[in-house]
Amino acid sequence: MCCTVLRQARLTKLEVFKSEAIRLAAGKVAALSGDVRRALQICRRSAEIAGDRARAAGGVTVKGKVEKVTADDINTATAELATSQYVQAMQGASEWERALLAALYLHLSAFQCEEAEFESVFHRMRNAALRKCTLGQEPTFGETLSVAHSLAALRLIRLETLK
Repeated sequence: MCCTVLRQARLTKLEVFKSEAIRLAAGKVAALSGDVRRALQICRRSAEIAGDRARAAGGVTVKGKVEKVTADDINTATAELATSQYVQAMQGASEWERALLAALYLHLSAFQCEEAEFESVFHRMRNAALRKCTLGQEPTFGETLSVAHSLAALRLIRLETLK
C-alpha cells in the first residue's frame, strides 16, 4: 500500500515513467520485499537506463517529448540490481568464505537471531567441515578469523571486537 501511494505521488508527477513501468516496478518490489527504498533504487536505475538510451539516440527527447521509462527499463534495472556488489562478492567468494557464510546463516536461522558470537559460528563451520570433509583440512580458529575479516572487508558481515 505504501509503495503504491509513493509511486503515484512521486512518479506520476514526473511524467517520465510509462504507467505500465510504474505498475511493474511496484509489483516487483511488492513481490520481493515491499521495501520502498528498493522501489526507488529500481526507479532511479530505470531512469538512468532510459536517459542513456535517449542520449545514444542523439538526444534527450523522442519526437519532442521526454524519453519515458519503459517496462523493459524496469526489468533491466531489476536484473542489474539483483547482481549488486553483494551478490557478486558472494558469487566470487572462496570455498572457506562460503562455508563461513553458510555456518553463519545456519546459526542465525537456528537461533532466530540477528547476530552471533564468532566462536559459535566457528564451531559450527568446523563441525560441518569435519563431517563433510569439503574444505580439505580442519579450519583453525585463526584461519577462520582471517576469512571473517576478508568477508567484513567486503561488507558481507560485520565484525565487532568485544572489550
